[in-house]
Amino acid sequence: MYCTLKTSLILIFLVTSTAGKPSEMRLENSLPRTADTQYLGGYKPSQTLAVIAALLWALSPHFYIFLALGLIRCSDWWRCGRPKFMMSLIMGMYACCTGYTLRTLYIRFPQSEVIFVAMNEVILLAPCLFYIVTYVLFSRILSTFDLEVAQRCLPIRPSRITPIFVGTTLLFAVGEAVGVALTAVSGSTVQNVGNKVALLSIGFQFFFVELFMLVLFIFRRRMRREFPELWHYNDAPRFTFWGRTPIAWKPVFYILAITSTVLLARSVYRIVEFSLGQDGYLMQHEVFLYACDALPVWLAMSVYCFVWPTRALGSRPSQIPLVHHA
Repeated sequence: MYCTLKTSLILIFLVTSTAGKPSEMRLENSLPRTADTQYLGGYKPSQTLAVIAALLWALSPHFYIFLALGLIRCSDWWRCGRPKFMMSLIMGMYACCTGYTLRTLYIRFPQSEVIFVAMNEVILLAPCLFYIVTYVLFSRILSTFDLEVAQRCLPIRPSRITPIFVGTTLLFAVGEAVGVALTAVSGSTVQNVGNKVALLSIGFQFFFVELFMLVLFIFRRRMRREFPELWHYNDAPRFTFWGRTPIAWKPVFYILAITSTVLLARSVYRIVEFSLGQDGYLMQHEVFLYACDALPVWLAMSVYCFVWPTRALGSRPSQIPLVHHA
């Protein structure tokens, strides 16, 4: 973990020292930090909170790597289809760690537009990788059932789950990135345009997360009604945390519902934050950033530390006889 943070710091220093205006960077490095120092964000962030957040976000991916390489047998890894999509979860964790590491550098260089924009971009966009993991994992769970089951229990075709939700996530992430970049440009008009672009992108993202949760709800309702034998199917060994053995699909399904709820709540916070503008109450009080974004998202995604989700992809409930209930 220390090596990862040290490497991130070195890379960030190399980028910020060679990009933009090197003479201003040297001047800022020599300026003392006083109470009169002007920060681009309008306030001085807490060094302690930023360091704690960076350490927590660095801790979880290391635990994931230990879990994937140490606790899961190679046979389980191959039998589960070598789920490379779970790398998005680890990459998202490292990205969040980088974002809050940049926040500590922003305290050091409060007038650096490079660090300020990069910090906001990474903190805002890193959770998009968590959205992608959630969508793809649900699609993989669907693949363990017969096609007939998935078609009857879903309001849309199973093959369209990943393209629709992952594609829109990537599209709106670009919109958020453009919007946040424009908010750092001098001039109130350009900043207002950037704020509206980011707000619109987050609003559409919120809509699709809400739509995904509706899909989960419909799937659960139809599965219990039409295929109760699959809903109550569980021939996996006794459930254990940090285990190697396969687990039933329902615990992972409920975890998906929980993480989707947290991501939905985060979107609500971001919508309110950007709707209030750069000088709004939420934007000027960082306690909301940690209470409504960093902490709940970290807790939700760290649940996978205890329940490695691909363990549910090894069982095949489609192998049991189906009795359709009209």
